Amino acid sequence: MSTIILLEEAHKRGWKSKTLHLPLKVTLLYARLPDGSIEQIIIRNSRCEAINGVGALVADDKNFTLSMAKHYGLPMPVSRLLSAKSKPDALEATSFLDEHKMVVVKPLDQGHGDGVTAWITDSKQLSEAITYARKYSSDVLIQKHHRETDHRILMVGYRLVAAVKRVPASVTGDGKSTVEQLLSIKNSDPRRGEGHTSLLSTIPIDDVRKFIGDARMASVPAVGEVVTCLGAANVSRGGESHDVTDVVHPSVVELCAKFARVAGMGICGCDVLCSDITKPASETRPVFLELNAGPGLRLHTYPNHGTSRNVGKAILDYLVASRLHARQFTYQVQKAGPLPPGSIAGSAHASDAPKPKSGGASAAAASNTDQKHSS
Repeated sequence: MSTIILLEEAHKRGWKSKTLHLPLKVTLLYARLPDGSIEQIIIRNSRCEAINGVGALVADDKNFTLSMAKHYGLPMPVSRLLSAKSKPDALEATSFLDEHKMVVVKPLDQGHGDGVTAWITDSKQLSEAITYARKYSSDVLIQKHHRETDHRILMVGYRLVAAVKRVPASVTGDGKSTVEQLLSIKNSDPRRGEGHTSLLSTIPIDDVRKFIGDARMASVPAVGEVVTCLGAANVSRGGESHDVTDVVHPSVVELCAKFARVAGMGICGCDVLCSDITKPASETRPVFLELNAGPGLRLHTYPNHGTSRNVGKAILDYLVASRLHARQFTYQVQKAGPLPPGSIAGSAHASDAPKPKSGGASAAAASNTDQKHSS
């Protein structure tokens, strides 16, 4: 759906496009710049050249994200990596659960809520959650569970473009239907479908059964009673999005911008847990879960509640501006001509470096160094 949203905006501008690799969903855009020239821009969903290689590595490895965030003083949940290469980790995981009382288990390098189990409070749930997560990744993260509301904040050019509150999949009782029947009714909505190509995603029944149990699935909720069906709030698992773009406090935006900058991600989605997104971060102490290098766009373009945001336009505008900036920089470098020798710090010619005296310790050291480099 993210590719479709970007293509719709590109075609409005008269840009042409070409699918380069269908299995990987790689698309080439022929972007027309203000001067009429054409630039070729490659996208894969919303992942594109605005994200550098290191930024993509950061986003794709949740433990790397945590380490980097901690280094820069960004608030992250207490976590522990359960590596497949380490010894059996049941004792370590149980100790973590005992310390924090409620935890979340997730695969190290997956997205869309795949393999995630939340609201874990006992060792049996913990063991099952680790087994489930390892169906998706051999390395698993266990984190302290935070009860604050889940938000996705989309940053483009280190500025806020859109933000939503994400609510886990749920059903509302009618006084006569079981939870399972209510789920079937909700999934029959023609806007829902498997994967990410529909406006809404199907709620995975088997995952709901695992989360709430057979007895709750067969129960009949009272009229108006809301039953939360999954622990994770991902829209790709049937969750709902509520637009909150206009009320995000500037201090929260500032933290998101810092997070994006240190990772070198001009376009990214910040997952933030916060009790009240409208209040200063100093009061609410938000927690950052992760960065997304290819953030989904449909939850902002087609929110379940609130204003639709034209995030496709914001992204293409930024890509065009980046190309223009790069072109101007290249022009300035070419105009300046080659740099004179030794004009960059540390670039002194080898001929200017002091040469070791013949024989003695210096020569021996140089000889040893050459042998090490050649080995």
